[in-house]
Amino acid sequence: MPGAEFAFLPRLPASIVSRPRLLQRLAEYDGHPLLIVRGPGGSGKTTLLASWALQQPGPGVWVTVDASSRSRVAFWQRVVAAIVTAGLPPDGAPLRETVVTFESTPSLRTMLLRGFTALPETITVVLDDYDEVTDTEVHDDIHWLLRSGAKLRIAIGTRVAGALEDLEHVARVDTGIVLAPELPLSQEEVAQAADALGVADTAAVPEILAAFGGWALPTRAALLELALGRATSVNDAVARVERSGGFVLDPSDADYEAFLLRCSVARRLTQALAVELGGSDAERLLARAERDGLGTWSTQTEPEFVLNPFFRQQLEATLVTRLPDEVPVLRATYARDRADHGDPLEATRQYAAIGDLGQIVVLVRRFFNDLLLTHVEEFVKILRAVDQAELSRHPELLVMIMLRTYAKPGEPRLSLLHMASLAISAARARLGRGKPVDRISILLAILGAQRAAGHYDPALKTAAQLASTLAVLDRPSQEALAGMLPSAWVQLATTFFYAGDLTRAAELLHVAARVAEERDRAWNTVHAASMQTLVLAVGGDMTATRSALEKAEAVRRPQGWRGTYSSAGHHLGASYLALERFDTAAARRELAELARHELTIEHWALIANLRAIAALVAGTPNLGLTTLDRDLAAHAGRPPTSRAVSAMLAATRTDLLIADHQLRRAAGAASRERPYPSTHLARARLELFTGGFHRAAGTAARVAWSENPHPRAKAEAMLIVASASHRLGNTADAVEALERALELLDAFELRRPLIGIPRSDLEALLERLGINRSGFLSGVPDVFPEPTDDWTLTRAQIRVLKALEHTGRIDELAATLHVSTNTVKSHLTNIYRKLGVRSRPEALATARIHGILRDDSER
Repeated sequence: MPGAEFAFLPRLPASIVSRPRLLQRLAEYDGHPLLIVRGPGGSGKTTLLASWALQQPGPGVWVTVDASSRSRVAFWQRVVAAIVTAGLPPDGAPLRETVVTFESTPSLRTMLLRGFTALPETITVVLDDYDEVTDTEVHDDIHWLLRSGAKLRIAIGTRVAGALEDLEHVARVDTGIVLAPELPLSQEEVAQAADALGVADTAAVPEILAAFGGWALPTRAALLELALGRATSVNDAVARVERSGGFVLDPSDADYEAFLLRCSVARRLTQALAVELGGSDAERLLARAERDGLGTWSTQTEPEFVLNPFFRQQLEATLVTRLPDEVPVLRATYARDRADHGDPLEATRQYAAIGDLGQIVVLVRRFFNDLLLTHVEEFVKILRAVDQAELSRHPELLVMIMLRTYAKPGEPRLSLLHMASLAISAARARLGRGKPVDRISILLAILGAQRAAGHYDPALKTAAQLASTLAVLDRPSQEALAGMLPSAWVQLATTFFYAGDLTRAAELLHVAARVAEERDRAWNTVHAASMQTLVLAVGGDMTATRSALEKAEAVRRPQGWRGTYSSAGHHLGASYLALERFDTAAARRELAELARHELTIEHWALIANLRAIAALVAGTPNLGLTTLDRDLAAHAGRPPTSRAVSAMLAATRTDLLIADHQLRRAAGAASRERPYPSTHLARARLELFTGGFHRAAGTAARVAWSENPHPRAKAEAMLIVASASHRLGNTADAVEALERALELLDAFELRRPLIGIPRSDLEALLERLGINRSGFLSGVPDVFPEPTDDWTLTRAQIRVLKALEHTGRIDELAATLHVSTNTVKSHLTNIYRKLGVRSRPEALATARIHGILRDDSER
């Protein structure tokens, strides 16, 4: 039966005017995938589209767009939710698994197309009040879906002309358009309305038609004035409506007027909310408002009465001037109702209007994910419009603004540091006051500000405070922080990760994954699991890393999860695993998934490090150095990364310099960094390749025999000890260290540590263990040079090299340096040999690359 499957249609009033003329006009576009009805407020668009929807043969849903669904993410979230709630996609259909968030926007169209094309039949979606949409990408999405084969038909009711009516769009998608001049009531339809309202004076029909040109809202209002006897004549009725702007409130019925005024703060009214706002007689008064044509009821599980937007705006303006003292209480009541109905953005808007930022903080604690992943742009826009002095007293809100700013490419470092400083100052001023919920919320604000500003050492202390406080949080407090907790545990873990404490990070991520699962937070689950993968990969447990990656492929995850901020750890972990297999192409493909985030994501340094390692593994260390410098320069204006990750980057730079035969520069790079395991290993490797075998063994042993539980560092250290011992003639120690290293490599599926020592040493030691070296080392690249203890230039040689910049003649060099020509020849022979060159131009070029000519103090 037509209309039987159309969900959430507004309930048509009993006195509705039948409009076969317009319905026939709409029927002319039955084969068109897009239908647009455009006209001013009060012109009857909603009633017309609802009547039309009742005649449609297939399934459909009605969606009223409002201020909380005007952005791209919120809009499609609302549409998909309506379709799924109506039960239109069958069980297991892709549309049921579509989770629309800020994270999924890059793949949003693909996700939607997959969902709509998999439907068993075409569905119709009516989008009423479409003029509320402010994100132009929504228009492009709709157009793209309709011309890409989606089983979708869209009908739009709007007050304003939009992009979907552009000639370019209309030329590519069959579009039916009904404009304002076609919408006015005809004389026959005005007569029908007069009859339905009980207006006996048939002469009133043409006069009212002439007065309002058939505009539905004032026409009905004038007829109602006559029907209720409030107007003495047609002219009086018209005049009363014109003075009121579209509808006349009966001043003699104070209760009805006061009810409508108080309810005008609400865009949507449930029966219960109407009672709270307007009193116990709400049911009768809402029925009267429906009869008067002032709004319509939705047919959702919990019906909502929606006042005509044009009329509601007039009422609200009157409310503000007539009952100003009641407005804050009414808005707060409506805000609580919207929050309870899962609309935190509208609740935020209402609290902001009355300056109650404390309640907005409560909303952030309760709806943190929704506000950040669905409404972040609109939410921050609201916050920027409130009193800034008051805003500065609420660190949680300052951090929300800062997080959005941090995610914008090109945002200057000073701007972020200023916002972080404001947030931290405001938070510390309030830290000693309030309940545990307040303390946790403020500590989270401090932590977010510290990390975004690159202050990782203070962030670690804050994280430790937070972890101990969260561990003893009672159930009511957990519920008050329901929106924050899943993210909070991940952020705690990430802080410890960036401090280099992988063990603590893994413990906290275990809690984060459990909390996300318990609260059914799909994206938090992705984030926690991805970070778990990254922690395993950085630590070197590639067996567990592989297992985690395989699990990620097997479990159900939100569509479009790849390439998102939350999935970054997954891609980084997969890149680590690919490099362990020396598959640089696969490693780079995983990094490419994060390309759009690279300028704003906190993990940028890890991306840069992996890209450099890929160049090392590929045997192109000079390219790796160039790429690393470029990546660092690209982030020079952003807050710095942590000391532990900076040390990791420096260690990789040292390895690249060694592999590129730039030993002098490698020595300078290694000597400046802090004592992290990565730094110890880089120094030990430098000593190994420059002939300092005793120092290499000693430095590596500090890691090899430490309590550090992470297999990669231990395996690399054991291999360096083995190589250095072999060079020193300590065969037994070398073999023992190699055996221990091989045990770790086998247990944790590690291969990359094998490239970190001279190939000749590795082959010799494998031979002593009776292992087929060609088979064992198959596919393992040989990237480092043979060790040498003759790699530095003496002061005399540097003087000769500097003089060589000005002349290549032996006699001129001898005269300049006041030495014999034989001495010059001897120095040149040694310089060329040490630099690995054969001519003056090569010697000068190589010396500049290595930095020799720029530092006269080095020996």
